[in-house]
Amino acid sequence: MLVTVLMSVYNSGLYVEKAIHSILAQTYTDFEFIIIDDGSTDNSKQICRGFMSIDPRILFIENEKNLGLAASLNKGILQAKGKYIARQDADDFSAPDRLEKQVFFALENEHIDLIGSNCYVVDLYGEIVWKDDTFSKRDSSENEIFEQKALFPHGSAFLKKSKLIEAGLYDSRFYYVQDGEFWKRLIANGAQVAVLDDPLYYYRATPVACPKRGQAKRLYNNVLKLTYVERKSAEVIDRELDSIRNYLAEEVSKPQAYYMANYWKSLGNTAYINNRGTRICFNYIKKAIKETNPLTNYIRYMFLLMVYMIPPERVQYLLKFKPKT
Repeated sequence: MLVTVLMSVYNSGLYVEKAIHSILAQTYTDFEFIIIDDGSTDNSKQICRGFMSIDPRILFIENEKNLGLAASLNKGILQAKGKYIARQDADDFSAPDRLEKQVFFALENEHIDLIGSNCYVVDLYGEIVWKDDTFSKRDSSENEIFEQKALFPHGSAFLKKSKLIEAGLYDSRFYYVQDGEFWKRLIANGAQVAVLDDPLYYYRATPVACPKRGQAKRLYNNVLKLTYVERKSAEVIDRELDSIRNYLAEEVSKPQAYYMANYWKSLGNTAYINNRGTRICFNYIKKAIKETNPLTNYIRYMFLLMVYMIPPERVQYLLKFKPKT
């Protein structure tokens, strides 16, 4: 078999049906689809079992407890029959011709080990916020990873299983940024990387209710620097990872105030910066206004609505302009 699609699921009941549909509807049809439920407590398992009963390409595995993304993916990789592993995240979805184009490129470029793609960024409801075509323009090197820039969306990855095994699988100590850590090891082992121009993946931007997530990602990225740039000892790295693990195990902090309003506002700003049109920007601000807000936010929203009526390139020009003194 040439291709194994691999997806780990954890409490993704709101989105996993669309993710599975997007794989089963691929124009390239000769693949196995390994889905691993990582101890979900919502209806994710029921949804996955339903699909397994109607499509023989699906192999559904249930973890007895939550192991984390890296450990779950490693379990699936070791069972995969495909020469290539195509990743898919449970809260995202793929374009219908994603596998067809990645398979074609892989067969035409046998020296390439890891293939990603540009993507569309979508909101909670799957509506396109903007097309991110920056991934194919980036330098696919360790510097990008250390600057906390993804080489491409993790779920769009298409890579040789043999290279993955050779590099040592995912490091299960990393609860976040598993992909950045693993891509770094692949590159260090001589892996060749390519990112397709076509937006073959739909990455879902979701609201972040807990600030611990962002802080944990920053801490994990710092571990990458300690490991690959500063070349710290294994003892130092283990101590840092233990510290992060303890930090994540602490009692979950209260959700950030007004995080949903801030989510919609950020999408409005993102759509504006990427010239998606006044109507789309206005719609996101309207959604923000409907959420619970402090009084000062409404003043900011009125200001943003006026800014959105100005072409973004003019605002960018004004921000860059420095008068002579």
